[in-house]
Amino acid sequence: MNSKSSIKLVLTIIVSCTLILSFLLSSVATNSKISVYDINPDVISALTPHERIEIICDANFTDYGFPGSGTEIDPYVIERYTITIIAYGYHGILVYNVTKHFIIQHCFIEYAYSGIHIESISVGTAIINNNTCVTAIMQVFISLIVPIPR
Repeated sequence: MNSKSSIKLVLTIIVSCTLILSFLLSSVATNSKISVYDINPDVISALTPHERIEIICDANFTDYGFPGSGTEIDPYVIERYTITIIAYGYHGILVYNVTKHFIIQHCFIEYAYSGIHIESISVGTAIINNNTCVTAIMQVFISLIVPIPR
């Protein structure tokens, strides 16, 4: 393989990966802050302290008592929490293998691994908006958005 062919192959792979990633991420609306520079202590103190949140099936939304019904017009709402995780390997908020609609917004998360971890959810069911995640390996992790049958 000559030099021009190698460059074309690498560029093709990069463009393909970018398009696939763009498609997957377009299924989740995000507008989360990943910065520690604009944290207002008064805002943080107004939030409700909460243990880590682990949603691994649709029923867990009601188990936690989050408002909403999980529909597109009435999504479950996870909001205004401050979550601090000290142990390594835990997520502040984990949402995995769900089909219900949900919003995560206005949360402040300090953690050791990932602040918000979204994986294996139905296409178009998540909105992640205006969250602050600090001291992390991954602030917001989104993986494998799949068309799960409803």
